[in-house]
Amino acid sequence: MEDEMKWASRSERQRQARSVATYERLIGATLDVIHAVGYHAATTQEIAERAQVSRGALLYHFPARADLILATMERLLDDGTAEIRTVARHVQNGTLSLEGFVDFLWELFSGRFFYLSLEMITEARNDAELRERMVPVVRRFHEALDAIWVEFCDPERRPARQARIILNLTV
Repeated sequence: MEDEMKWASRSERQRQARSVATYERLIGATLDVIHAVGYHAATTQEIAERAQVSRGALLYHFPARADLILATMERLLDDGTAEIRTVARHVQNGTLSLEGFVDFLWELFSGRFFYLSLEMITEARNDAELRERMVPVVRRFHEALDAIWVEFCDPERRPARQARIILNLTV
């Protein structure tokens, strides 16, 4: 009986790991397809094919296209936030120059990250349900950026509001 329970829990862990891997592949494929062909040309069939999963697996994880887009936008912004925070810390500890940080921000906000977020935000403008669900996601991103900017600028030398203005103008 104990061996059966160990097997069941190991089997369940393997199933969960496969489910997480499928979810991750779908998010990555969605980002790739939207970047390659644009939001409107990106079909869920193409996304499933690129992720190498069945349409049923896609629908299991994301019953509606809006669910997939929202999860993809969350991932994009969370990853962007983490990357900005990491690079800002490199400036703070002296391993990257301020010029290097500005170059990084320029690349981030003029490259793939920017175009993907622009595609999804623009679509949310015309889809009331998606917009309603996306607003809190985008708001969290901006709040996280504000917190990074305040941490980046020495709060002893520069008020938080001023730090946010300076860095947001830089971006």
